[in-house]
Amino acid sequence: MNYREVEILGPKDLGTTGTEVIEINVIDPLSAIELIWQTTVVTASLMLAPHVACISKIELVDGSDVLVGLSGEEAQALAFYATGRMPLNQISLVAAEYMKSVIPIHFGRKLFDRELALAPKRFRNPELKVTWDADAAHPSVVANQLTARGYVFDKRPVSP
Repeated sequence: MNYREVEILGPKDLGTTGTEVIEINVIDPLSAIELIWQTTVVTASLMLAPHVACISKIELVDGSDVLVGLSGEEAQALAFYATGRMPLNQISLVAAEYMKSVIPIHFGRKLFDRELALAPKRFRNPELKVTWDADAAHPSVVANQLTARGYVFDKRPVSP
């Protein structure tokens, strides 16, 4: 197998607002990281903003160096521009159903680009910082969940 998907952060309930710091404990080069933001609402009402607006800031940092700094909306727009495909946004305004947004961060020109990728071994302490507000898109969110997964080169030798 040349490529594989790894779990960087399993599904985690984060609470209403804050910043989650996620250690990048992957050794192999990463082609992309996907954040999956999911919320459940109690009442059916109008949305205040797009669902992905709940993620106000995504930063990939190494110490004090910021390697990537985008909002959830900017990351989705950049992924759409790069791939020509809109990332998943599953919206439901029915009470007790969930909404889901996938926020990809690509490090190459395409998925599994052999020349451009993130090599975590070249950094001292790579971390992903995600700032969120669960009520930014819908006022009656009762539960949320953040998942982070990465797409890595497995047995294929690359030196990005």
